[in-house]
Amino acid sequence: MKLRTALLLLLLGISRTQAAPAAALEEKHRTFLQTYCTECHREEKTKGKVRLDDISFTLDSVQRADLWQKVLNAINSGDMPPEDEKQPDRALKTEFLGALSETLVVARKSLSDVQGNITMRRLNRREYRNTLRDLLGIEIDVRELPADGGAGTFDTVGASLFLSSDQLEQYLTLGRKALDEHFARTAPRSTQTFKAHVETETDANRRLSDLKGRLEKRFENFQKWSEAIDAFAAQPENEAATASLEKGFNGWRRPSAYYRGVAALPGAPSPKAFGFSDLSSALFDGADTFRNDHPYLNDYLKLPHTDSGAYLTIFKGNPKELIAAPASWPAGRYILRIRTAAVEGSAPDRRFLEIGQPDPSDRSGPMDDSGTISVLTSVQVHGTLSEPQLVEIPVEITLNGSRRFVLRERRPNSVDAAAEIWREHLAKEKTGPKPALWIDWIELEGPIPQTTPVAAGGPPTVHRFDPETVANPQLEKQLTELESRQERFTRWQAEVDRAAAAPENEETLAALKK
Repeated sequence: MKLRTALLLLLLGISRTQAAPAAALEEKHRTFLQTYCTECHREEKTKGKVRLDDISFTLDSVQRADLWQKVLNAINSGDMPPEDEKQPDRALKTEFLGALSETLVVARKSLSDVQGNITMRRLNRREYRNTLRDLLGIEIDVRELPADGGAGTFDTVGASLFLSSDQLEQYLTLGRKALDEHFARTAPRSTQTFKAHVETETDANRRLSDLKGRLEKRFENFQKWSEAIDAFAAQPENEAATASLEKGFNGWRRPSAYYRGVAALPGAPSPKAFGFSDLSSALFDGADTFRNDHPYLNDYLKLPHTDSGAYLTIFKGNPKELIAAPASWPAGRYILRIRTAAVEGSAPDRRFLEIGQPDPSDRSGPMDDSGTISVLTSVQVHGTLSEPQLVEIPVEITLNGSRRFVLRERRPNSVDAAAEIWREHLAKEKTGPKPALWIDWIELEGPIPQTTPVAAGGPPTVHRFDPETVANPQLEKQLTELESRQERFTRWQAEVDRAAAAPENEETLAALKK
Protein backbone atom coordinates (compact mmCIF):
# COMPACT_ATOMS: atom_id res chain seq x y z
CA MET A 1 0.00 0.00 0.00
CA LYS A 2 2.84 2.38 0.85
CA LEU A 3 4.49 1.62 -2.48
CA ARG A 4 1.29 2.34 -4.41
CA THR A 5 0.81 5.61 -2.50
CA ALA A 6 4.41 6.73 -3.07
CA LEU A 7 4.32 5.98 -6.78
CA LEU A 8 0.93 7.65 -7.13
CA LEU A 9 2.34 10.82 -5.57
CA LEU A 10 5.10 10.68 -8.16
CA LEU A 11 2.58 10.51 -10.97
CA LEU A 12 0.05 13.15 -10.00
CA GLY A 13 0.15 16.74 -8.84
CA ILE A 14 -2.71 19.07 -7.83
CA SER A 15 -2.19 22.77 -7.29
CA ARG A 16 -4.62 25.63 -6.53
CA THR A 17 -4.04 29.34 -6.61
CA GLN A 18 -6.33 32.28 -5.96
CA ALA A 19 -9.00 32.71 -8.62
CA ALA A 20 -8.02 35.16 -11.34
CA PRO A 21 -10.20 38.27 -11.61
CA ALA A 22 -13.05 38.12 -14.10
CA ALA A 23 -12.25 39.62 -17.51
CA ALA A 24 -14.88 42.23 -18.44
CA LEU A 25 -14.86 45.32 -20.61
CA GLU A 26 -16.55 48.36 -19.07
CA GLU A 27 -20.09 49.02 -20.38
CA LYS A 28 -19.17 52.62 -21.26
CA HIS A 29 -17.38 51.30 -24.32
CA ARG A 30 -20.61 49.90 -25.79
CA THR A 31 -21.26 53.38 -27.19
CA PHE A 32 -18.17 53.00 -29.36
CA LEU A 33 -19.50 49.77 -30.86
CA GLN A 34 -22.99 51.23 -31.40
CA THR A 35 -21.56 54.28 -33.16
CA TYR A 36 -19.02 52.67 -35.44
CA CYS A 37 -19.72 48.88 -35.64
CA THR A 38 -23.29 47.70 -35.11
CA GLU A 39 -24.66 49.32 -38.27
CA CYS A 40 -23.06 46.44 -40.21
CA HIS A 41 -22.94 43.84 -37.44
CA ARG A 42 -26.45 43.48 -36.02
CA GLU A 43 -29.34 41.05 -36.22
CA GLU A 44 -30.74 42.46 -39.48
CA LYS A 45 -27.32 42.82 -41.17
CA THR A 46 -24.51 40.48 -40.08
CA LYS A 47 -21.50 41.20 -42.30
CA GLY A 48 -18.78 38.53 -42.05
CA LYS A 49 -21.20 36.49 -39.91
CA VAL A 50 -20.20 38.67 -36.93
CA ARG A 51 -22.89 40.21 -34.71
CA LEU A 52 -21.90 42.85 -32.16
CA ASP A 53 -25.15 44.54 -31.09
CA ASP A 54 -25.75 41.91 -28.37
CA ILE A 55 -22.17 40.86 -27.60
CA SER A 56 -21.38 40.22 -23.93
CA PHE A 57 -18.71 42.42 -22.39
CA THR A 58 -17.69 39.58 -20.05
CA LEU A 59 -14.96 37.39 -21.59
CA ASP A 60 -15.77 34.16 -19.79
CA SER A 61 -15.15 31.66 -22.60
CA VAL A 62 -12.48 30.96 -25.19
CA GLN A 63 -14.96 31.47 -28.03
CA ARG A 64 -16.00 34.92 -26.73
CA ALA A 65 -12.37 35.92 -26.16
CA ASP A 66 -11.55 34.87 -29.74
CA LEU A 67 -14.38 37.06 -31.07
CA TRP A 68 -13.14 40.08 -29.13
CA GLN A 69 -9.61 39.40 -30.41
CA LYS A 70 -10.96 39.58 -33.99
CA VAL A 71 -12.65 42.90 -33.16
CA LEU A 72 -9.37 44.24 -31.80
CA ASN A 73 -7.41 43.11 -34.86
CA ALA A 74 -9.92 44.57 -37.34
CA ILE A 75 -10.06 48.00 -35.66
CA ASN A 76 -6.34 48.15 -34.93
CA SER A 77 -5.43 47.35 -38.56
CA GLY A 78 -7.85 49.98 -39.91
CA ASP A 79 -10.00 47.41 -41.73
CA MET A 80 -12.97 48.44 -39.61
CA PRO A 81 -14.81 50.69 -39.90
CA PRO A 82 -14.46 50.65 -43.73
CA GLU A 83 -13.03 53.77 -45.39
CA ASP A 84 -16.44 54.83 -46.71
CA GLU A 85 -17.97 54.72 -43.21
CA LYS A 86 -17.76 57.17 -40.33
CA GLN A 87 -14.32 57.02 -38.67
CA PRO A 88 -13.72 57.31 -34.89
CA ASP A 89 -11.64 60.06 -33.37
CA ARG A 90 -7.99 59.00 -32.87
CA ALA A 91 -8.11 59.52 -29.09
CA LEU A 92 -11.41 57.65 -28.76
CA LYS A 93 -10.09 54.76 -30.85
CA THR A 94 -6.92 54.59 -28.77
CA GLU A 95 -8.90 54.53 -25.52
CA PHE A 96 -11.15 51.71 -26.75
CA LEU A 97 -8.31 49.58 -28.08
CA GLY A 98 -6.29 50.07 -24.89
CA ALA A 99 -9.15 48.98 -22.66
CA LEU A 100 -9.90 45.97 -24.89
CA SER A 101 -6.23 44.90 -24.96
CA GLU A 102 -6.00 44.98 -21.14
CA THR A 103 -9.23 42.99 -20.87
CA LEU A 104 -7.91 40.33 -23.27
CA VAL A 105 -4.73 39.99 -21.20
CA VAL A 106 -6.84 39.31 -18.10
CA ALA A 107 -9.00 36.86 -20.09
CA ARG A 108 -6.00 34.88 -21.27
CA LYS A 109 -4.76 34.46 -17.71
CA SER A 110 -8.20 33.56 -16.41
CA LEU A 111 -9.04 31.08 -19.16
CA SER A 112 -5.64 29.43 -19.45
CA ASP A 113 -5.55 28.15 -15.87
CA VAL A 114 -9.33 27.63 -15.51
CA GLN A 115 -9.68 30.11 -12.66
CA GLY A 116 -6.54 28.85 -10.94
CA ASN A 117 -7.29 25.11 -11.12
CA ILE A 118 -4.37 23.17 -12.58
CA THR A 119 -5.51 20.09 -14.46
CA MET A 120 -4.58 16.89 -12.62
CA ARG A 121 -2.33 14.87 -14.89
CA ARG A 122 0.14 12.03 -14.87
CA LEU A 123 3.87 12.38 -15.45
CA ASN A 124 4.63 11.76 -19.09
CA ARG A 125 7.15 9.13 -20.20
CA ARG A 126 10.11 11.47 -20.14
CA GLU A 127 9.27 12.91 -16.72
CA TYR A 128 8.66 9.48 -15.18
CA ARG A 129 11.90 8.06 -16.57
CA ASN A 130 13.90 11.07 -15.34
CA THR A 131 12.24 10.99 -11.91
CA LEU A 132 13.08 7.31 -11.37
CA ARG A 133 16.63 7.93 -12.53
CA ASP A 134 17.07 10.88 -10.14
CA LEU A 135 15.54 9.00 -7.20
CA LEU A 136 16.99 5.52 -7.73
CA GLY A 137 19.82 5.88 -10.24
CA ILE A 138 18.03 3.45 -12.57
CA GLU A 139 17.38 3.77 -16.29
CA ILE A 140 14.02 2.21 -17.18
CA ASP A 141 12.65 1.53 -20.67
CA VAL A 142 9.36 3.45 -20.67
CA ARG A 143 8.15 2.64 -24.18
CA GLU A 144 5.44 0.34 -22.81
CA LEU A 145 3.80 3.30 -21.06
CA PRO A 146 0.88 5.04 -22.84
CA ALA A 147 1.91 7.49 -25.56
CA ASP A 148 2.09 11.14 -24.53
CA GLY A 149 -0.57 13.20 -26.27
CA GLY A 150 -0.44 16.94 -26.40
CA ALA A 151 -1.00 20.11 -28.36
CA GLY A 152 1.41 20.64 -31.21
CA THR A 153 4.90 19.65 -30.07
CA PHE A 154 4.17 19.90 -26.35
CA ASP A 155 4.08 16.70 -24.27
CA THR A 156 3.04 18.29 -20.96
CA VAL A 157 -0.50 19.42 -21.77
CA GLY A 158 -2.56 18.35 -18.78
CA ALA A 159 -5.76 17.70 -20.71
CA SER A 160 -3.94 15.06 -22.78
CA LEU A 161 -2.21 13.34 -19.85
CA PHE A 162 -5.19 11.67 -18.19
CA LEU A 163 -4.70 8.56 -16.09
CA SER A 164 -6.88 5.45 -16.27
CA SER A 165 -6.72 2.49 -13.91
CA ASP A 166 -4.92 0.38 -16.54
CA GLN A 167 -2.35 3.10 -17.10
CA LEU A 168 -1.82 3.42 -13.36
CA GLU A 169 -0.99 -0.29 -13.21
CA GLN A 170 1.55 0.20 -16.01
CA TYR A 171 3.26 2.96 -14.05
CA LEU A 172 3.23 0.88 -10.86
CA THR A 173 4.72 -2.11 -12.68
CA LEU A 174 7.59 0.00 -14.01
CA GLY A 175 8.05 1.55 -10.57
CA ARG A 176 8.39 -1.92 -9.02
CA LYS A 177 10.93 -2.87 -11.69
CA ALA A 178 12.93 0.26 -10.87
CA LEU A 179 12.88 -0.59 -7.14
CA ASP A 180 13.96 -4.19 -7.87
CA GLU A 181 16.84 -2.86 -9.97
CA HIS A 182 17.83 -0.42 -7.24
CA PHE A 183 17.82 -3.06 -4.49
CA ALA A 184 19.71 -5.51 -6.73
CA ARG A 185 22.45 -2.95 -7.28
CA THR A 186 22.71 -1.67 -3.73
CA ALA A 187 22.50 -5.01 -1.92
CA PRO A 188 25.79 -6.40 -0.58
CA ARG A 189 27.47 -8.67 -3.12
CA SER A 190 30.83 -10.02 -4.05
CA THR A 191 33.33 -7.92 -5.98
CA GLN A 192 33.58 -10.54 -8.72
CA THR A 193 33.68 -9.21 -12.26
CA PHE A 194 32.56 -11.03 -15.39
CA LYS A 195 33.81 -10.88 -18.95
CA ALA A 196 32.48 -12.11 -22.30
CA HIS A 197 34.66 -11.98 -25.42
CA VAL A 198 33.57 -12.63 -29.02
CA GLU A 199 35.95 -13.09 -31.94
CA THR A 200 33.72 -12.12 -34.83
CA GLU A 201 35.40 -14.25 -37.49
CA THR A 202 34.79 -17.51 -35.61
CA ASP A 203 31.04 -16.95 -35.56
CA ALA A 204 29.84 -14.48 -38.19
CA ASN A 205 32.12 -15.47 -41.05
CA ARG A 206 31.61 -19.18 -40.39
CA ARG A 207 27.85 -18.69 -40.59
CA LEU A 208 28.23 -16.71 -43.80
CA SER A 209 30.33 -19.48 -45.30
CA ASP A 210 27.68 -22.01 -44.24
CA LEU A 211 24.97 -19.81 -45.78
CA LYS A 212 26.90 -19.61 -49.05
CA GLY A 213 27.14 -23.40 -49.08
CA ARG A 214 23.40 -23.79 -48.49
CA LEU A 215 22.62 -21.36 -51.31
CA GLU A 216 24.85 -23.34 -53.67
CA LYS A 217 23.23 -26.64 -52.64
CA ARG A 218 19.71 -25.26 -53.17
CA PHE A 219 20.69 -23.82 -56.53
CA GLU A 220 22.19 -27.17 -57.54
CA ASN A 221 18.85 -28.82 -56.69
CA PHE A 222 17.01 -26.12 -58.63
CA GLN A 223 19.17 -26.73 -61.69
CA LYS A 224 18.42 -30.46 -61.55
CA TRP A 225 14.70 -29.74 -61.25
CA SER A 226 14.74 -27.13 -64.04
CA GLU A 227 16.60 -29.56 -66.33
CA ALA A 228 13.92 -32.15 -65.60
CA ILE A 229 11.24 -29.54 -66.39
CA ASP A 230 12.99 -28.65 -69.65
CA ALA A 231 13.19 -32.31 -70.65
CA PHE A 232 9.53 -32.77 -69.82
CA ALA A 233 8.57 -29.67 -71.83
CA ALA A 234 10.54 -30.97 -74.85
CA GLN A 235 8.48 -34.18 -75.10
CA PRO A 236 6.38 -34.20 -78.28
CA GLU A 237 3.08 -34.39 -76.43
CA ASN A 238 3.99 -31.22 -74.44
CA GLU A 239 5.43 -29.05 -77.22
CA ALA A 240 2.16 -27.34 -78.08
CA ALA A 241 1.35 -26.57 -74.45
CA THR A 242 4.80 -25.13 -73.70
CA ALA A 243 5.36 -23.21 -76.97
CA SER A 244 3.58 -20.11 -75.67
CA LEU A 245 5.59 -20.24 -72.43
CA GLU A 246 8.99 -20.33 -74.12
CA LYS A 247 10.37 -16.81 -74.46
CA GLY A 248 13.93 -17.53 -75.48
CA PHE A 249 15.36 -17.88 -71.97
CA ASN A 250 17.73 -20.66 -71.05
CA GLY A 251 18.03 -22.75 -67.90
CA TRP A 252 17.35 -21.13 -64.55
CA ARG A 253 17.14 -17.64 -66.08
CA ARG A 254 13.78 -18.45 -67.64
CA PRO A 255 10.95 -16.39 -66.12
CA SER A 256 9.04 -17.93 -63.25
CA ALA A 257 5.86 -17.87 -65.39
CA TYR A 258 7.45 -20.49 -67.66
CA TYR A 259 8.23 -22.89 -64.83
CA ARG A 260 4.87 -22.36 -63.19
CA GLY A 261 3.13 -23.09 -66.47
CA VAL A 262 5.10 -26.25 -67.25
CA ALA A 263 4.91 -27.50 -63.65
CA ALA A 264 1.12 -27.26 -63.83
CA LEU A 265 0.96 -29.78 -66.68
CA PRO A 266 -0.07 -33.35 -65.78
CA GLY A 267 2.95 -35.53 -65.03
CA ALA A 268 5.44 -32.64 -64.66
CA PRO A 269 8.39 -33.26 -62.27
CA SER A 270 7.50 -32.15 -58.75
CA PRO A 271 9.89 -29.75 -56.95
CA LYS A 272 9.36 -31.83 -53.80
CA ALA A 273 11.37 -34.63 -55.40
CA PHE A 274 14.33 -32.21 -55.50
CA GLY A 275 14.22 -31.06 -51.89
CA PHE A 276 11.81 -28.11 -52.10
CA SER A 277 8.59 -27.76 -50.16
CA ASP A 278 6.63 -26.42 -53.13
CA LEU A 279 6.95 -24.59 -56.44
CA SER A 280 7.37 -21.12 -54.87
CA SER A 281 10.19 -22.44 -52.67
CA ALA A 282 11.98 -23.82 -55.72
CA LEU A 283 11.74 -20.54 -57.60
CA PHE A 284 12.52 -18.21 -54.66
CA ASP A 285 14.91 -20.22 -52.47
CA GLY A 286 16.52 -22.13 -55.30
CA ALA A 287 16.95 -19.43 -57.95
CA ASP A 288 16.08 -15.86 -56.90
CA THR A 289 17.89 -15.89 -53.57
CA PHE A 290 20.96 -17.44 -55.15
CA ARG A 291 21.01 -14.84 -57.92
CA ASN A 292 20.66 -11.91 -55.47
CA ASP A 293 22.76 -13.06 -52.52
CA HIS A 294 25.41 -15.50 -53.72
CA PRO A 295 27.58 -12.97 -55.61
CA TYR A 296 27.67 -10.72 -52.56
CA LEU A 297 28.53 -13.55 -50.15
CA ASN A 298 31.19 -14.78 -52.56
CA ASP A 299 32.77 -11.31 -52.76
CA TYR A 300 32.51 -10.85 -48.99
CA LEU A 301 34.39 -14.05 -48.14
CA LYS A 302 37.20 -13.02 -50.49
CA LEU A 303 37.79 -9.73 -48.64
CA PRO A 304 41.09 -9.37 -46.76
CA HIS A 305 41.12 -9.77 -42.98
CA THR A 306 38.05 -12.04 -42.88
CA ASP A 307 40.35 -14.57 -41.18
CA SER A 308 40.75 -12.21 -38.20
CA GLY A 309 37.50 -10.21 -38.11
CA ALA A 310 34.13 -9.56 -39.72
CA TYR A 311 32.73 -6.68 -41.78
CA LEU A 312 29.43 -4.95 -41.04
CA THR A 313 27.06 -5.02 -44.00
CA ILE A 314 23.75 -3.42 -44.88
CA PHE A 315 20.58 -5.52 -45.08
CA LYS A 316 22.01 -8.74 -46.52
CA GLY A 317 24.64 -11.29 -45.64
CA ASN A 318 26.35 -10.51 -42.37
CA PRO A 319 24.33 -10.89 -39.16
CA LYS A 320 24.21 -8.18 -36.57
CA GLU A 321 27.32 -8.62 -34.42
CA LEU A 322 25.94 -9.77 -31.08
CA ILE A 323 27.27 -10.07 -27.57
CA ALA A 324 25.07 -10.89 -24.59
CA ALA A 325 25.39 -10.95 -20.82
CA PRO A 326 24.31 -14.32 -19.33
CA ALA A 327 21.29 -14.31 -17.02
CA SER A 328 23.56 -15.21 -14.10
CA TRP A 329 25.41 -11.89 -14.30
CA PRO A 330 24.20 -9.28 -11.77
CA ALA A 331 22.55 -6.07 -12.89
CA GLY A 332 24.77 -3.03 -13.06
CA ARG A 333 27.02 -0.96 -15.25
CA TYR A 334 29.38 -2.72 -17.62
CA ILE A 335 31.98 -1.67 -20.17
CA LEU A 336 31.44 -2.62 -23.81
CA ARG A 337 34.67 -2.71 -25.83
CA ILE A 338 34.91 -2.94 -29.61
CA ARG A 339 38.09 -3.18 -31.66
CA THR A 340 37.18 -1.73 -35.01
CA ALA A 341 38.50 -0.11 -38.20
CA ALA A 342 37.25 1.76 -41.24
CA VAL A 343 37.88 0.31 -44.68
CA GLU A 344 40.32 2.34 -46.73
CA GLY A 345 38.53 4.28 -49.46
CA SER A 346 35.11 4.11 -47.81
CA ALA A 347 33.04 7.31 -47.75
CA PRO A 348 33.50 9.48 -44.62
CA ASP A 349 29.76 9.48 -43.90
CA ARG A 350 29.79 5.67 -43.67
CA ARG A 351 32.50 5.55 -40.99
CA PHE A 352 30.11 5.72 -38.05
CA LEU A 353 29.45 2.74 -35.79
CA GLU A 354 26.10 2.48 -33.99
CA ILE A 355 25.87 0.55 -30.73
CA GLY A 356 22.43 -0.45 -29.49
CA GLN A 357 20.10 -3.18 -28.35
CA PRO A 358 17.52 -5.16 -30.34
CA ASP A 359 14.18 -3.39 -30.54
CA PRO A 360 11.54 -5.47 -28.67
CA SER A 361 9.23 -5.08 -31.68
CA ASP A 362 11.89 -6.28 -34.12
CA ARG A 363 11.23 -9.78 -35.45
CA SER A 364 14.31 -10.12 -37.66
CA GLY A 365 16.45 -13.18 -37.07
CA PRO A 366 20.14 -13.32 -36.09
CA MET A 367 21.15 -13.66 -39.75
CA ASP A 368 19.34 -10.47 -40.76
CA ASP A 369 20.92 -7.12 -39.94
CA SER A 370 18.05 -5.12 -41.45
CA GLY A 371 15.91 -4.86 -38.32
CA THR A 372 15.51 -1.83 -36.06
CA ILE A 373 17.50 -1.32 -32.88
CA SER A 374 17.37 0.95 -29.85
CA VAL A 375 20.48 3.05 -30.47
CA LEU A 376 22.58 3.82 -27.38
CA THR A 377 25.33 5.81 -29.06
CA SER A 378 27.14 6.41 -32.33
CA VAL A 379 30.93 6.54 -32.70
CA GLN A 380 33.02 7.83 -35.58
CA VAL A 381 35.59 5.21 -36.57
CA HIS A 382 38.99 6.60 -37.48
CA GLY A 383 41.02 3.44 -36.92
CA THR A 384 42.51 1.60 -39.90
CA LEU A 385 42.92 -2.09 -40.72
CA SER A 386 46.64 -1.76 -39.93
CA GLU A 387 45.96 0.18 -36.70
CA PRO A 388 42.44 -0.63 -35.41
CA GLN A 389 40.69 1.61 -32.93
CA LEU A 390 39.51 0.57 -29.46
CA VAL A 391 36.08 1.93 -28.48
CA GLU A 392 34.80 1.71 -24.91
CA ILE A 393 31.35 2.80 -23.73
CA PRO A 394 29.41 2.22 -20.50
CA VAL A 395 26.23 0.15 -20.85
CA GLU A 396 23.54 -0.91 -18.40
CA ILE A 397 22.58 -4.53 -17.68
CA THR A 398 19.15 -4.66 -16.05
CA LEU A 399 17.21 -7.43 -14.31
CA ASN A 400 14.37 -7.60 -16.81
CA GLY A 401 15.63 -5.73 -19.87
CA SER A 402 17.52 -6.98 -22.90
CA ARG A 403 21.05 -8.21 -22.23
CA ARG A 404 22.07 -8.29 -25.89
CA PHE A 405 24.07 -5.60 -27.64
CA VAL A 406 24.37 -5.15 -31.39
CA LEU A 407 26.61 -3.21 -33.77
CA ARG A 408 25.85 -1.88 -37.21
CA GLU A 409 26.89 0.83 -39.64
CA ARG A 410 24.92 4.02 -38.97
CA ARG A 411 21.84 4.32 -41.16
CA PRO A 412 18.12 5.11 -40.94
CA ASN A 413 16.47 2.91 -38.32
CA SER A 414 14.14 1.24 -40.78
CA VAL A 415 13.96 -2.09 -42.57
CA ASP A 416 12.62 -0.34 -45.68
CA ALA A 417 15.53 2.12 -45.71
CA ALA A 418 18.08 -0.70 -45.50
CA ALA A 419 16.31 -2.61 -48.26
CA GLU A 420 16.31 0.48 -50.50
CA ILE A 421 20.07 0.95 -50.03
CA TRP A 422 20.58 -2.70 -50.96
CA ARG A 423 18.35 -2.52 -54.04
CA GLU A 424 20.07 0.63 -55.34
CA HIS A 425 23.50 -1.03 -55.20
CA LEU A 426 22.15 -4.28 -56.62
CA ALA A 427 20.66 -2.45 -59.62
CA LYS A 428 23.84 -0.45 -60.34
CA GLU A 429 26.60 -2.92 -59.46
CA LYS A 430 24.86 -6.32 -59.55
CA THR A 431 25.86 -6.81 -55.91
CA GLY A 432 25.30 -5.17 -52.53
CA PRO A 433 27.24 -2.18 -51.11
CA LYS A 434 30.85 -2.83 -50.16
CA PRO A 435 31.46 -2.90 -46.39
CA ALA A 436 32.86 0.22 -44.74
CA LEU A 437 33.48 -1.02 -41.16
CA TRP A 438 35.45 -3.99 -39.85
CA ILE A 439 35.10 -5.51 -36.36
CA ASP A 440 37.98 -7.46 -34.83
CA TRP A 441 36.35 -8.45 -31.53
CA ILE A 442 33.69 -7.40 -29.01
CA GLU A 443 34.02 -7.60 -25.23
CA LEU A 444 31.69 -7.00 -22.28
CA GLU A 445 33.10 -6.66 -18.75
CA GLY A 446 31.68 -5.67 -15.36
CA PRO A 447 29.92 -4.74 -13.22
CA ILE A 448 31.93 -1.60 -12.41
CA PRO A 449 31.46 0.64 -9.35
CA GLN A 450 28.87 3.35 -9.90
CA THR A 451 28.70 6.47 -7.77
CA THR A 452 26.29 8.70 -9.71
CA PRO A 453 23.49 7.70 -12.05
CA VAL A 454 24.35 8.26 -15.69
CA ALA A 455 22.26 7.28 -18.69
CA ALA A 456 23.24 4.06 -20.43
CA GLY A 457 25.00 4.36 -23.72
CA GLY A 458 26.82 7.57 -22.81
CA PRO A 459 29.46 9.09 -25.07
CA PRO A 460 32.68 7.13 -25.73
CA THR A 461 35.12 7.61 -22.86
CA VAL A 462 38.40 6.49 -24.39
CA HIS A 463 39.08 8.10 -27.72
CA ARG A 464 39.24 11.73 -28.67
CA PHE A 465 38.37 13.04 -32.10
CA ASP A 466 39.59 16.44 -33.22
CA PRO A 467 37.30 17.73 -35.97
CA GLU A 468 39.99 19.95 -37.44
CA THR A 469 41.87 16.85 -38.54
CA VAL A 470 39.05 16.09 -40.99
CA ALA A 471 37.14 19.31 -41.60
CA ASN A 472 40.09 21.64 -42.14
CA PRO A 473 41.94 19.43 -44.66
CA GLN A 474 38.70 19.12 -46.63
CA LEU A 475 38.29 22.90 -46.66
CA GLU A 476 41.92 23.35 -47.70
CA LYS A 477 41.36 20.89 -50.55
CA GLN A 478 38.27 22.80 -51.69
CA LEU A 479 40.18 26.09 -51.48
CA THR A 480 42.99 24.67 -53.59
CA GLU A 481 40.50 23.48 -56.20
CA LEU A 482 38.82 26.92 -56.31
CA GLU A 483 42.17 28.67 -56.69
CA SER A 484 43.12 26.28 -59.50
CA ARG A 485 39.88 26.95 -61.34
CA GLN A 486 40.32 30.70 -60.93
CA GLU A 487 43.87 30.52 -62.26
CA ARG A 488 42.73 28.56 -65.34
CA PHE A 489 39.88 31.01 -65.89
CA THR A 490 42.29 33.98 -65.72
CA ARG A 491 44.55 32.42 -68.34
CA TRP A 492 41.58 31.72 -70.63
CA GLN A 493 40.26 35.26 -70.12
CA ALA A 494 43.63 36.75 -71.09
CA GLU A 495 43.68 34.68 -74.31
CA VAL A 496 40.14 35.84 -75.16
CA ASP A 497 41.11 39.48 -74.61
CA ARG A 498 44.19 39.02 -76.78
CA ALA A 499 42.12 37.51 -79.59
CA ALA A 500 39.52 40.29 -79.32
CA ALA A 501 42.27 42.91 -79.75
CA ALA A 502 43.41 41.43 -83.06
CA PRO A 503 42.59 43.69 -86.09
CA GLU A 504 40.80 40.92 -87.95
CA ASN A 505 38.28 40.63 -85.06
CA GLU A 506 37.37 44.35 -84.77
CA GLU A 507 34.06 44.05 -86.66
CA THR A 508 32.95 40.97 -84.71
CA LEU A 509 33.86 42.66 -81.41
CA ALA A 510 31.95 45.81 -82.35
CA ALA A 511 28.86 43.75 -83.09
CA LEU A 512 29.16 41.96 -79.72
CA LYS A 513 29.49 45.26 -77.84
CA LYS A 514 26.10 46.39 -79.17
